[in-house]
Amino acid sequence: MEPALTLAQEFILLASDGATHKWRKPMRSYLHTYAAGAVLIELLAKEAIRIGEKGKLEVVRAGYRDDEAGQWMIRKLSGAKPATLKKWVQRLYSRSRERSELFEAVARPLIRNGDLREERHRVMLVFSAKRYVPSDASKDRIVRRIRAELLESGPVTRQTALLTMMLETGKLLKGYFSDYERNALEKRLRELQDEQDGQWKSIRQIRKAIEEMDFTWIAVAAAT
Repeated sequence: MEPALTLAQEFILLASDGATHKWRKPMRSYLHTYAAGAVLIELLAKEAIRIGEKGKLEVVRAGYRDDEAGQWMIRKLSGAKPATLKKWVQRLYSRSRERSELFEAVARPLIRNGDLREERHRVMLVFSAKRYVPSDASKDRIVRRIRAELLESGPVTRQTALLTMMLETGKLLKGYFSDYERNALEKRLRELQDEQDGQWKSIRQIRKAIEEMDFTWIAVAAAT
């Protein structure tokens, strides 16, 4: 039996797929930030954390042990001044060391299992850099599940629904689904948003935070 993967692990397996996405593949900083958002969403979904007073994140299960990345995030949340989901996403976006630590905690089990391969490559033929390459089998398994649950009649698991919306937010569905299929997926996601409450609200908050960071990035680039 294949080991169960977390929301963040499934997201980075598809988001790291340079062979499919080519120039659409997210920049490292955005990939790490989306992965951090997926960790937070899963902790909310598992009720390990909650959105408390004034929208600030609160730890509910300090002894959370389900996965390494979730434990890392719980430790950070427990030892820091309370902040909103948006502030946490922005913090991780701006702190490359913390962002990388969390991403590696997500990726390590995938590398051990053979779902993800780590490679060194040259940037501009000079600088050595690290990239991750997902296995074809792991990608295909996830895409088949999305298609089976959201494009065919039957029950939809929470993780599949959340993953698909994360991929839609990151504009990463195009590499795996036709225009017709993507329209059907987006229609089904809208229906699920009406059926579910807290989990979808969390994703919308992260989407808004990342969109705002995109605007900030554009403004900085234009000013330099």
